[in-house]
Amino acid sequence: MDKSNIEHNSQNIYYRSTVGAAEAGSNMRLGIRINTDEVVRQVLLHTWSESTGEKWSNMTTQDKNNTKEKFYSTEISMPENGGLIWYYFIIVTAERTYYYGNNPEQLGGIGELYFDYAPPAYQITVYRRGAKTPDWFKHAVMYQIFPDRFYRAGNEIIEKPGAVYHASWKDEPAYYKDPDTNEIIAYDFYGGNLKGIESKLDYLKDFGISAIYFNPVFESESNHHYDTGDYHKIDPILGTNEDFKHLVDTAKAKGINIIIDGVFSHTGSNSIYFNRNGQYNSLGAYQSKDSPYFDWYSFRNYPNDYESWWNFSTLPNAPVIQTGALFFVEHTGLEPATF
Repeated sequence: MDKSNIEHNSQNIYYRSTVGAAEAGSNMRLGIRINTDEVVRQVLLHTWSESTGEKWSNMTTQDKNNTKEKFYSTEISMPENGGLIWYYFIIVTAERTYYYGNNPEQLGGIGELYFDYAPPAYQITVYRRGAKTPDWFKHAVMYQIFPDRFYRAGNEIIEKPGAVYHASWKDEPAYYKDPDTNEIIAYDFYGGNLKGIESKLDYLKDFGISAIYFNPVFESESNHHYDTGDYHKIDPILGTNEDFKHLVDTAKAKGINIIIDGVFSHTGSNSIYFNRNGQYNSLGAYQSKDSPYFDWYSFRNYPNDYESWWNFSTLPNAPVIQTGALFFVEHTGLEPATF
């Protein structure tokens, strides 16, 4: 079977009745077009979600004629709670079994034919029933900012353990890795800060920007700040909690909304909550089962074997986190959804 003779397009309503995210409890029709001289014995939709595990659904066709091109489809129900569903197709013919999944870049849209089990899967994002996005967001012109790489106000450089500062904004980014373990031992920084961003708000407004999307700004070891150390504290290298509040208020007055990439499904291994290296004055989950944060994490073999984001040991999964959302309320007076 040639790959051009089989197609599913996750961005086309013909193949997927809900393009994009789907509401919890709703139904979705998924279809795949197969054009082959081979005898198709069975077409299955394989789905997986954290709440339901693996499922196999039989796909059927309404094409009763003898043409070799047929469209197979099935309908699945979204779970009652939000989350992610992953899917791909299994085509069993008289000659062999084929698999059709996401393209190698995993960008969605038209996929790829594979000959090995478990190809890259398509994703369905399931949002909670009745959820409504802010109206201002629907017509916003958004600008994404990686705070460390945008602009620095003032010449002060905040000392940070393990940080390597670039002397010039034109320097190429660099990784500093342990040659034996290949783990990152230091992160590079350019020195951008919140005050620098605030000083450029008029510049952004002149562009027509009405929303700024920040990469995470909470305290952490890295320059990308996805390995959160403390959700209640802006990373000092970027500024203070007061700087953040002032930035939000100033942007709002200029008609610019602020969105923060708050990652609350995992923390840093070196954090108040996990504290693998004992850098914080807290009883972390890695240090003791009596830690108030122990139930946040899933240990397979305590303490060194634990679930983590894409198996990066520096990013232990912690899907029950609530404290990050509290930051927004306590330090801005705004609910997260109103930014």
